[in-house]
Amino acid sequence: MGPSSNDRIGGAVLQVQKLAVVGLGLLGGSVALAARARGVAAQIIAIDPRGKDLSPAVREGVVNSYTSDLARGLADADLVLLAGPVETIRLQLPGVLGAVAPGAIVTDVGSTKRVLVEEAAQHDRHRNFVGSHPMVGGHHTGWQHARADLMEGGVVYVTPFGSTDLDRAARVGHFWEALGMRLVFTHPARHDFLCALLSHLPHLTAATLMDRIATSREDVNLVRQLCGRGLLDTTRIAMGSADVWEQICRHNSDNIATLLDGLAEDVQRLAGMIRRNDSQGVNAFLAGGAVLRSQIEK
Repeated sequence: MGPSSNDRIGGAVLQVQKLAVVGLGLLGGSVALAARARGVAAQIIAIDPRGKDLSPAVREGVVNSYTSDLARGLADADLVLLAGPVETIRLQLPGVLGAVAPGAIVTDVGSTKRVLVEEAAQHDRHRNFVGSHPMVGGHHTGWQHARADLMEGGVVYVTPFGSTDLDRAARVGHFWEALGMRLVFTHPARHDFLCALLSHLPHLTAATLMDRIATSREDVNLVRQLCGRGLLDTTRIAMGSADVWEQICRHNSDNIATLLDGLAEDVQRLAGMIRRNDSQGVNAFLAGGAVLRSQIEK
């Protein structure tokens, strides 16, 4: 019998007796490290259905154990975190919901939520699933780059839907808060729009800017020598995984496409003002951007 929910480990209230992380990458590894450092989970098991050797992660103290057997790893877990790309999570959900204990909670880190909610809703254990999305990460991948402080101060969405068990949703929220995150509850559709506006659009804009530079056919060595911090800071996120971002575009296509259309209209409007030497219009456009940016500066 594991510790009760009122036990303490390392001075912190224990939230989870056994945490199962399916997909031990940057996010899964960082959650595991934070949960161990803060005493939030007594035992943490990593599950990789592909059979990847995760013994180095055990040796380095990221997790307590690992397995490639999904059913074995999930059998007595009270909280399951699906930490892969969104399409991988969608494909894993039916098997995971079928394998967990009746009282277990299944949550995730997926960048889009509607597709996962729709997938979970088809299962008779759909009430075990509570969608979540920690808005943290980096362009490096793999548990080797995981950090115990990656969650600290970040925003996490928890996205209950019509038939969500509200007690489970509250427990998922408490879990993320225990890792140092700022909690936002919202509807899955609202989450997907906000992420498209505040995360997906900036990423695709950075990728488009790099594509424009590539199209110029300037020598990359010359670009490297001459570019300033403005270009590097603006396009850092373009280094993210193409496979992961293609999945995001596929599963949030309506929001992303609409916002990109609007951005294209804004760019054309700005180009027209510059072409007409509309100094007043250009000044107002730039000043408006500067004001808003200063307002949202943390």
